[in-house]
Amino acid sequence: MEEQSNQSKIEALVGKLAERAGLELVECDLFRAGRRLILRVFVDKEGGIALDDCQKLSRELGAALDLEDLIPQAYTLEVSSPGVDRPLRTTRDFLRNRGRTIRLGLSEPLAGKKAVSGKLLGADDEKLELELAGGAKAEVKRSAVLQAKVETVF
Repeated sequence: MEEQSNQSKIEALVGKLAERAGLELVECDLFRAGRRLILRVFVDKEGGIALDDCQKLSRELGAALDLEDLIPQAYTLEVSSPGVDRPLRTTRDFLRNRGRTIRLGLSEPLAGKKAVSGKLLGADDEKLELELAGGAKAEVKRSAVLQAKVETVF
């Protein structure tokens, strides 16, 4: 399918335009929903993304995709924030959320639990450093993290 062969070109173009706008490309998916073809792009930036950021990128991306003809049929372009409860996956995701409380689902128990929450103190490619309830510090191997999200407090 031609749209799949162009996926890497599309993702490279989206990434380049996002970076130029000071945004981080979080996810870029080209998929079918019934008869419709949808290009869904999630972007973020330090301090959070604004509607104006999404609108500007959408305009620039739409024009660039039309010019490059990477999607030679009708499609719907969606540019959005990944949302407050997006999963944390990359080291950059974790570092952006230092100082916030995160919830982890683990493959190996920590303090006897496979689900823990704590203030994120630091992160690298190998481990996360947390401050647990009561002030205890803990290191968690990244390889043991099945799921990670920022805890949202309302």
